[in-house]
Amino acid sequence: MVGRSPTLSNDTQLQKVCVAVLLVLLGSVASCSAHAASYADFSKKSKQSTETAVSVCVTSRKKFAGGEVDKSWSEKKVFCPVCFPDKAQQFASDKQAGSTAECGKQVDCASTECVSVEIRKGLGVLGIAELLFEKGLVSNRLSFILRAFMLGGVGRLQAGEYLIPKNILLSALVNMLINGIVLVHRVQIPEGFTAQLALERINSHHKLSGSPLTTIQEGSILPGTIFFSGSGVTRQKVVTMLKAGQQKLLRRLDSLYPTALRTTAGQQRPRPSVRLSKHEIIILASIVEKETNVAEEKCAIAEVFLNRLELRMPLGADPTIIYAIERETGRPLDRLLCKSDLAFASPYNTYKNRGLPPGPICCPGEESIEAVFKALTTKSSGMLYFVVAPDGARGHVFSKNLQEHNKNRQRKN
Repeated sequence: MVGRSPTLSNDTQLQKVCVAVLLVLLGSVASCSAHAASYADFSKKSKQSTETAVSVCVTSRKKFAGGEVDKSWSEKKVFCPVCFPDKAQQFASDKQAGSTAECGKQVDCASTECVSVEIRKGLGVLGIAELLFEKGLVSNRLSFILRAFMLGGVGRLQAGEYLIPKNILLSALVNMLINGIVLVHRVQIPEGFTAQLALERINSHHKLSGSPLTTIQEGSILPGTIFFSGSGVTRQKVVTMLKAGQQKLLRRLDSLYPTALRTTAGQQRPRPSVRLSKHEIIILASIVEKETNVAEEKCAIAEVFLNRLELRMPLGADPTIIYAIERETGRPLDRLLCKSDLAFASPYNTYKNRGLPPGPICCPGEESIEAVFKALTTKSSGMLYFVVAPDGARGHVFSKNLQEHNKNRQRKN
């Protein structure tokens, strides 16, 4: 299941049952309230949960509805609604994780003894009550049913995987299921990962289902984080969502920079002699991604390569040599490049071959892709070279000719 959990079946007949047993169960409700632990008891450290990389999700379901990629996620600590049952509705609202103004405290759910429960789609409130009783989370099935009725939860309890503290208040437990505060897992693919590294990470994720993937096309996915709940998400589904994320980004950038790919009557392109397809933009963006991690200079580096393409100069990008060697040997290059590497026989060698390499050398991130779009629609500044800035400074130093470039190299050394 990805995104917001579907609502369970509507047990309308149960409402009549709950009303009929209301008076009988008042004593049970009281005993259940007495059984519930205080916050001090709840927050007491106990056996550490086996889920250390994920916790209870209280962020907006919009963040992962439909498998949207999101980067801003706290890995181990999120706001825990079960510690604040009176604010459960606030936790369910569309607030960004990390908003201390809404909940007032941040707790590590991994420090409390919790029970993992997966509620299947279609399971009614009677079945949920039985499941929670078997897991030792409620001491009385009818008390849970009554509390669900009193809080308007009958027919609104949501399916999904939950990480529930053992001594949770009964009302907090019901609110947790009403609001679908499910346990959220994530798959994170960093910018600059090769397709092989992405493949290994997705295949090794223990919560993803389906057969292991055999291949991912280089540069075909947009790096980012996929959030999901439950155990029904397949590895292929994750790849499909990451691919869809890249296509969505390309459509947005095509609209934002309309002259990057095409022109209409009366329009002039800043670089009329360079025409790149979307696939070629991804190829160039992958080189930019590997050349720098400084967002502010990505566009300048993209511009250098576009200037070289206009002049039919070799791109001369070191990352393409590294990729060619690693692609040939099947293992990471654990040394610096040497002069002899520049003659390495490969179509990816941009020292020997003019133009772009035959394909991307990694999976570029959003900033690198946008940098190429922006550079295609910006008038050239004439820069043709860059070298790492001297004295540990951040980024690179750019120059328009080889003489300036050699001076910059000497300063670096």
